[in-house]
Amino acid sequence: MSPFRNSLVGLLATLVPGLAFAEAPRVLIPPMTPQEQPVAAGAPSAPAPPEAVSPAPTAIQAPAQAEASPVAPMAPAETFVPPEPSDPFAVPEGAPATASVPTPQPQQGARQLPWEQRPPRGVSQAAPPAQDVGASEVPGEAVPAGEGTMSQAPVPIWRQPERPAPPGDPAVPENSRNTAAGGGLALSPLAPPSLAAVGLIDPAHGGFADSLWSGTAEAEAIRLVAALPLPAVSPAAGGLARRLLLTRASAPAGGAGDDRPGEALLAARLDRLIAGGLLAEATRLAALARIGEGGDALALGAARADLLAGDVKSACAYAKRTGADESGRAFFGKLRALCFLDQGNLQAARVQADLLGEQGLAAPVFVASLTAVQYPREPLPQTAAAGEVGAPELALLRRTGRAAPPGLFAAAEPAILRALALDSASEFRALRLGAGEAAFFAGAMSDAEFRALAERSVAVAPSANDGDASEMTGALLQSVRALLAMPATSERPIALAGLLTSTRDPGRYVRLARLFAGDVAGLAPDRLLAPAALELSRVALLSGDAKSAQGFAELFEVAPYTGDRVASQPTLRTDLSLLVHVTSPEFAGDWRLSTASEALNAADLGQASGPRVALALTLLDALGYRLPPEVSLRLAGATTIAGSQATSPYDLAALRSAGEAGRVGETVARALAVVGPTGPWALGGEALATVVRALKAAGLEAEARAIATEALVAQGLGAARG
Repeated sequence: MSPFRNSLVGLLATLVPGLAFAEAPRVLIPPMTPQEQPVAAGAPSAPAPPEAVSPAPTAIQAPAQAEASPVAPMAPAETFVPPEPSDPFAVPEGAPATASVPTPQPQQGARQLPWEQRPPRGVSQAAPPAQDVGASEVPGEAVPAGEGTMSQAPVPIWRQPERPAPPGDPAVPENSRNTAAGGGLALSPLAPPSLAAVGLIDPAHGGFADSLWSGTAEAEAIRLVAALPLPAVSPAAGGLARRLLLTRASAPAGGAGDDRPGEALLAARLDRLIAGGLLAEATRLAALARIGEGGDALALGAARADLLAGDVKSACAYAKRTGADESGRAFFGKLRALCFLDQGNLQAARVQADLLGEQGLAAPVFVASLTAVQYPREPLPQTAAAGEVGAPELALLRRTGRAAPPGLFAAAEPAILRALALDSASEFRALRLGAGEAAFFAGAMSDAEFRALAERSVAVAPSANDGDASEMTGALLQSVRALLAMPATSERPIALAGLLTSTRDPGRYVRLARLFAGDVAGLAPDRLLAPAALELSRVALLSGDAKSAQGFAELFEVAPYTGDRVASQPTLRTDLSLLVHVTSPEFAGDWRLSTASEALNAADLGQASGPRVALALTLLDALGYRLPPEVSLRLAGATTIAGSQATSPYDLAALRSAGEAGRVGETVARALAVVGPTGPWALGGEALATVVRALKAAGLEAEARAIATEALVAQGLGAARG
C-alpha cells in the first residue's frame, strides 16, 4: 500500500470512527500528464502559484459537511471505467443527467468551488452532484443549495483545474485560452455575419456578382451609397442604382469588430431605396435583417417605409427608439405621437406634439395636421417648405380624411408624391393624378405603376373634394390616358409620335418613350407608320432594340400611301446609323469608315446636329470603336455638347481609377454620382465619355451603351425637329 493510500485511510478512520477499509483491487487509471507527475524524493518542489484552485473533490468531505450529510458508500473501484477518448463528453454510467440540473452561478466574491471549474475542451466532466436541500454551507464559502453533498458518480482524478493567469499577465479570454497542456484546441469566436451582405437579387436575377464591393473599403462604400442621386430621372441610371442597392454580395472590407457589422451600409441602402420610391423592395430588405435588434438608423428606414405604405401599426414597433441625431429624434418623436393617436389616446399624442414643438423638432405642418385630426373644423395648412411634409405628416393627413391644398405638396419629395398618388383611399383625386405625374417624371414611380394609375383614372369623375389642383394638374398624364384608350393599331403609334415630338423636356421625352417601349416593340414596320418612323425608331433604340429601329428608319423615306421614294435626308440617315452603333454591339463589325466621315462632315458644316454628332463619335470612341485617324484629329477640335451640369475633375479621375481597377460597386456608384439627378443628357462630352468608358472597363458594357443612347436621344440626335 502506497504512503498516499495509508494517509488517506488514516484520515478517513479519524473522521468516521468504526469504518473499516478493506484492501480494494487496484484501479487502472490513464497515464498522468506532466503536471500530475509525482516529485522525486529529495527534489525541490515547485512553488504553488498564487491563489491556486483546490483539486477536484474526492471521497472526503469537510467535517461540518460530513455531519450534515452522511458519506455515501464508495462504489467498487473496478466498476469505474473512464470514457473513451472518442466520446469526450460522455458521462459515467449511473451519474445523473446534466441536462436536468441547472448550472449554479457563484456569488460575487466567493471562491469558485472545484465542481464549478470548467475542464479543458476534450476532457470528460462529471455530472453535478444530486440536490440535497438540507445540506449546510461550509463556513467562509458560498455553496449553492444542493451542492453540499457528494455525488455517487466517481470523479475522474486526472481532471486538473484551470490555473489562473500569472500575476501581471493580461487576462486571456476563456474561449481563446492556450489549452495545449490539456489537449484542447484554441478557439476564437465566430464573427457575426455582416448585414451589408443582405440582398434580394443575385446574378441569376439581374444582380451583380458576389464580389461587387471587392477592393472598396466599407467607409467609402457607405459614403458612395449614401450619396446616390435618387430618384433618378434617367431610367438607365435608376435601373443601375436599383441593382446596386438590392444585390446580395459580400460585405466590403473594414467592418470587422462591430457588434452588427454592415449596419451603416444597410441603413444607407434602405434610405436610398425609399428615396427612389422602391418601398416594396425596402420593406423586403428590412425584413431580412432583423431590424428590431439594429440601430436607430435601420429602424428609422424601416419605419419610414411602413408609414409611406400606410402601415402605422408596423411602424409603431420602432416607437421606443430615440435617434442619435436631430433628424432621428424628430422622426421617432413624431412616430410616438402617431402611435398614441392610433391607440385612441389623443391627449398623450397632443402632449408629445407640444413637447416636440418646444424642442424645435416638429414643424408647424405636423402640429397643424394633428390639430386637424383632433378638431375636424380646424383648417389644414396651405403651404409647406421643402422637407416639412414627410412620412409622419402624410400619415396624419391621411388620418384627417380631408382634401389637403395642392400647395402643401408642391415642395414634397418624390417619394411622398408617389405614396400620395398610389393611395387609393385618398379623397384627393385630381391631386393624386398630379402627384403621380410629378413622381413618375422625377423617377420615383415605375412605368407599370404610372400606366396603372393612368388606366384607373379613366373612370374617375371630378369630385368636390379635389380642391384647386392648378399647380399639379396632371395634364400630361391625361394625354397618356388618352393614348392608352386608343386601339393598339396604327392610330396609337402615330399619336405617340406626335406627343413625343411636342415634348421639349429631355427627361420627360425619355420617360415617355420608355413608357411605351413595349408597345413599339410589338409593331411590325408598316407603310402606314411612315409618318411616325423617326420617333418609333428612337423609342426602339431606347429599349435596346436596334433591329426594330433599323426597320423603322427605312420607312421615313417612303411615302405612306404611294410607296414612292421621297427626297433622301442624309443627315437623319447618318444620325440614326450612329445611334444604332452606340446602342447595340451587334453592329461593331459593320462599322463603316465612311459613316464616321460623313457624320463629321455634317458637324463641320455647322448644322444644328453638329455638336450631337461630335458627341456620338466621342462616345463611340469610348465604347472601343476604332475611328479613322483623320476623324479623330478633326474630332479633337470639334464642338460637342457643353452640358449644364458641372463635374469635378477629382470625381472623374476617381471614376476612371475605379473602372480600370474593376471595382464594380464603386464604379457604378461613382458613375451615378457623375450622372447626377438631372440625367446623362445634362453632362458635357468629356464627363459623359468618362462615365461610358469606366463602365465598359468594369465589364458593364450594356449599361454603358444604355446611358450613352439616352443622352444622345434626349439631345435630339436623329430627330426631325433637329
